[in-house]
Amino acid sequence: MNPWLIGVPAAVVAAGGVISFAAVNASSQLFGETIRTTASPHELAITFDDGPNPAITPKLLKLLEVHNAKATFFVIGRFGR
Repeated sequence: MNPWLIGVPAAVVAAGGVISFAAVNASSQLFGETIRTTASPHELAITFDDGPNPAITPKLLKLLEVHNAKATFFVIGRFGR
């Protein structure tokens, strides 16, 4: 039996497993540095993806304003103006 017939698919499956694990594990550093702690226990980084949403974003902005909080928004290209 040809060892390539077993080795190559096994390597592909193993690589897929590593990438999948890194994609869902918050402590993974495979895709770059992940900051999970800050110097102060009262600091928190807030991010929002795939917006803006006309129904939710104004309420969210008001809530952030009330609490004097800052956040980072990642905008879908077709919604950016």
